[in-house]
Amino acid sequence: MDDINFETRVSWKYACSRGVLGTPTFFINGVVISADPTWSLNDWKSVIDPILGSNDKVSTPVKDCPPNEKECTYAPHKTQCCLAGESCIPNVGCRCFNMKNGNKCV
Repeated sequence: MDDINFETRVSWKYACSRGVLGTPTFFINGVVISADPTWSLNDWKSVIDPILGSNDKVSTPVKDCPPNEKECTYAPHKTQCCLAGESCIPNVGCRCFNMKNGNKCV
């Protein structure tokens, strides 16, 4: 039960740090969108298509992560290799949420 409580607290603190005040909250590329759960596909397309259309196609070399590390593309053209126990967080990168061990991932 302590693990569930702990994970809930970490998730809540992360949400607060991103400005989430309630659910549902919608983000596009880390930006809060004033959307409604009843939006249709066309409503979403009217917001997302202009964003996608503005992206230039850029090819960049992909860094190969060692076998024991997970590749984390956390933003356009931004990649990190996450260590064991780390999670890939959009617009942030690799982060460890193992506070029980002094925030040291195991």
